[in-house]
Amino acid sequence: TLALAACSGGYDSPDPAPAPANTAPPINGLADRMVNQDTSTGALTFTVSDDESGAGAVTVTAASSDPLIVAQDAIVLSGAGSSRSIELVPAEDATGSVNVSVTATDPQGLSNVVTFGVTVRAVEQSVAAFTAATFAIAEDGDPQTVRGTTFVQDADDPATFDPLLQ
Repeated sequence: TLALAACSGGYDSPDPAPAPANTAPPINGLADRMVNQDTSTGALTFTVSDDESGAGAVTVTAASSDPLIVAQDAIVLSGAGSSRSIELVPAEDATGSVNVSVTATDPQGLSNVVTFGVTVRAVEQSVAAFTAATFAIAEDGDPQTVRGTTFVQDADDPATFDPLLQ
């Protein structure tokens, strides 16, 4: 006996593959840094990408955990496409550690955050170097203020330096 079944003209095809889920844009290339006091990090390069929209559509922002060491306006972001950079300019005379969070956001609103540490090391300056930098000016130059004291005397006059020695 032969049994036949009727079907409606074809075979069952599998459902189409679902569209890939949107993923947050990755950030690569940032690592902890150390810099000397009163110097910038220079341009720290990193990359971003986004499979759904392309790297050029990714918005990058950054924030400091301690604005007394690195203020928000001392964070400089630059670059386009996948190649980006960040430069940090610590506050004058600032030392210590700060965390910097870099956020990459795609057009669909998904974000990825990478945080890296920056340590600003104190730089010892000798009294001789400080004195030379502060007082090595033309004898007829403008008065110099040092820690609240204005010196207008002649540099050859010992009384000029007496307040510093107290």
